Amino acid sequence: MMMRFPFLHKPSRRSRRSFSSFDCFEERCLLTGNVSAAVSNGSLNVTGDAQDNEIKIEYTGVVGQYKITGTGTTVNGSPFVTFNGVTGDFNVKMGNGNDALLLFANGALHFPIHGDLNIDSGSGDNVVIMQTDNTSQILIDGDVSVKAKGGGDNFLIKANGAGSTVSIAGNLKTTLGPGSNSSLLQSFGNGSAVLIFGTTTYTGKNGNDILLLQASGTTSRVEPVGDMFVK
Repeated sequence: MMMRFPFLHKPSRRSRRSFSSFDCFEERCLLTGNVSAAVSNGSLNVTGDAQDNEIKIEYTGVVGQYKITGTGTTVNGSPFVTFNGVTGDFNVKMGNGNDALLLFANGALHFPIHGDLNIDSGSGDNVVIMQTDNTSQILIDGDVSVKAKGGGDNFLIKANGAGSTVSIAGNLKTTLGPGSNSSLLQSFGNGSAVLIFGTTTYTGKNGNDILLLQASGTTSRVEPVGDMFVK
């Protein structure tokens, strides 16, 4: 599996792999996996199988409605599924393949999460991306937890465009696997921002990890407002 990341090229423990914050969702093919998703008590629950899965989650603009689209991956057996009544947490378990997850907002269409975002990417070589393009926003009312069990993992939060924002009202906790990992918080464009109002914690293991906070543009910010811990 090959993915392109224009500003980062690094080897993982099991494969040499580069990836892009968006291009991977256009190029990858011949995947055979399926993710199961459902809404329960207002929470959106997503569970992948043991195959290589790749999905994108977007807000439709209708209150409580989100769309999950697979790239070479089916969602409940279909290319995409729209879910209604989402008012709380997002719980995503991608399974044990080499998986990719994108939470994406573009233009004037913002992406609210009225609860916590919990991501378990499994034991493969995985990619997790939260990205806003143009003036869009991802607004998370609770905590964000991203964890992986093995392999070389890559996590990116990117506010990409003037005025774009990713805002986490609670804590950000990232725990990646034993391979060579990267965790990037980036803000590109005038007035763009990545904001974490709680505690930011990054925990690596035995690999050669990259942790990068980067802002480019007039008044652009990557700002952990609370304490930050690197372990």
